[in-house]
Amino acid sequence: MNEKKKFYQKWWVWLLAALAIAAAILAIHQYVKLQSTPDEPASVPENLKTVTIQDPENTAAAHISEQKPDEGADFTAAMEIVEIGRSAEGQRSDALFRFKLPAGILAEQLREAYFYIRYQAGDEPTLRAVAMTQSWYTVTGTWNEAGGSIANDPNPATATKEAGDWYKIDVTALVQAWLSGKSNNNGFAVEEAVNGKSASFYSTINAELAPENCPKLVITYAEATAPQGGRLGKYDYEEQEVGNCFSYALRDHDMILYDDLFDTAALQTAYDAGGVEGGLAYVKAQVAQYVDLHKDALQIAGMRELPAYNASISADEYRIALRIGFRDRSFQEGIQVDEDFDYHFWAQMADGTWAEKTPQENSRLVPGSSAATDPGQYPWHQGYLWGYDKWNDYYTSDVVYFAVTKAGQGFTAHKGGVTGSLPE
Repeated sequence: MNEKKKFYQKWWVWLLAALAIAAAILAIHQYVKLQSTPDEPASVPENLKTVTIQDPENTAAAHISEQKPDEGADFTAAMEIVEIGRSAEGQRSDALFRFKLPAGILAEQLREAYFYIRYQAGDEPTLRAVAMTQSWYTVTGTWNEAGGSIANDPNPATATKEAGDWYKIDVTALVQAWLSGKSNNNGFAVEEAVNGKSASFYSTINAELAPENCPKLVITYAEATAPQGGRLGKYDYEEQEVGNCFSYALRDHDMILYDDLFDTAALQTAYDAGGVEGGLAYVKAQVAQYVDLHKDALQIAGMRELPAYNASISADEYRIALRIGFRDRSFQEGIQVDEDFDYHFWAQMADGTWAEKTPQENSRLVPGSSAATDPGQYPWHQGYLWGYDKWNDYYTSDVVYFAVTKAGQGFTAHKGGVTGSLPE
């Protein structure tokens, strides 16, 4: 009995010793892990910037009254004070504003946008801002001309009173939609929400008398950051008069037309089988084949597909982007690719901005683009005349990126200067 007791005592001693050793090993392991694991990278604070638009040159404004539907007034030419109100029966007197947004700010950079208007006299206002759905600012508007373009918004942005008799309205959502291309910048109407209330406010004409009283739009945005790949485009932007989107992207003056690239029946089959994704796969393959067949005339030493817009490129390369779209313009049953399909290219410049060209227009820098622009997050419209439903946001496929190596510095003419003609 004593021997067994001694045995059990020894057994518990060994067990306790083993547990102590295990705990010590675990502690050492954790210590070594902590010493060898790098700290989590600290979040980089955003570099926020603010821009204020308050000058009449960049502000269109007008006054319309439901009680005087055929009369209108352009603030910048006629009025120092504007009345915003609503009669006891609900008839409105509204102020319309449209601010020209500064170039270079993308939707993803926007942090907030506030409209300010300064109270002058009258009832304590209950203001709200409602988007305008159509253009009104090219001519002096009246209620009959512009009143029907005031959006029916069940949850409009409402004003808060600030120091110095200023009223502030959060219009971030409206500006975000304009910058993203989801809607056109037709400005907004400022209206009184309560029947039987009316007040007067300072208008844009006060820029000549007291500019600090002018209505204003204050935008706060995050400064753009360069893409992770480090290198940007190789070439500086040069405006070009000839060529089309693909030839411009390849730095060539001879238009590369639809018939040069695609077989309609094959493209229709690809779309019918795989939708937009199937169509994109076909287009991408045809583009690569065309460049390979004409690389000597195009003076292209190489073109390779990139996994992302900011994927690394060499010093001899520059990036181009391809996107396609299918939009029912034939008004027939289903998509008919000979009428409902289009493709478009962008090319990145040495400063990181992107450029594009249509056959009918000179090349241009994509508005608001920068080194931080992700083309896949940017609306691609067909043509430069934005505002038409059939053209807005036309190209909606995934974006395909290529790195191109051009042998020469200038533009080539791979067809010998024959630009071809546009399809009917």
